[in-house]
Amino acid sequence: MSKKPLLITAIVALAMLVVPGAALAKHHHHHKLRDRNHDGIPDKWEKKNHLSLKVNQAKRDPDHDGLNNKQEFKDGTNPGKADTDGDGLNDGQEIEVGDNPNNPDTDGDGVRDGEEIDGTVQSFTQGTDPNTGTLTILLPDGTNTVTGAVTTDTRIECDNGDQGGEVHASDHGDGGDQSGDNSGGGGDQSGDGGDNGGENGAGQAGNCSTADLTPGAVIHEAKIEKASDGTPTFTKIELESTSAGNGD
Repeated sequence: MSKKPLLITAIVALAMLVVPGAALAKHHHHHKLRDRNHDGIPDKWEKKNHLSLKVNQAKRDPDHDGLNNKQEFKDGTNPGKADTDGDGLNDGQEIEVGDNPNNPDTDGDGVRDGEEIDGTVQSFTQGTDPNTGTLTILLPDGTNTVTGAVTTDTRIECDNGDQGGEVHASDHGDGGDQSGDNSGGGGDQSGDGGDNGGENGAGQAGNCSTADLTPGAVIHEAKIEKASDGTPTFTKIELESTSAGNGD
């Protein structure tokens, strides 16, 4: 009598050993089925992103962001959305410049990646107003570009080092002092007005203008935002330009 329960226990133990093996084989077989079009992308991901399982999707780029579906699968980005993280830079551009296409602020400095663009001016097409137009920036990779509108609100600044800034500041300052001396109390107000004018001027065009957006000009930092109608628009363009310094 005492032997029977032991035998049952042994059979149960054996059965338990066999089950995981069978489950593993089944799972492995299932894994093979999961990529019906043999494109290296699991069916589950393709289904989730509304891609056909009948054709090879690896090299297709339905959202035209410069990343094919296989790269999007590896990077965890959305193959149907050119700008997965909505920061103003397409997924392909983010990969090229070393940003994270799933993080709108890769370096965590509070400024979206799409607003931190550097490179060189590829082309600038002037609009009807000479202070407006369309600017295309060639990114540091030498292949990808970012295009946006330049408006009268775009700040265009030339970074000529601190010296240029100081000269401008002292010019404004002297003017303010003179008008202050000449007209007494009223002069203070006009002096303030002078400062405001100076700031507004800088806001409008900085110490530079669209004339400085020449092909090859080095852009230290450009910020771009989408306007209300969805047009990518530059809010600020900071040029590293020594020629403007000489011209002043």
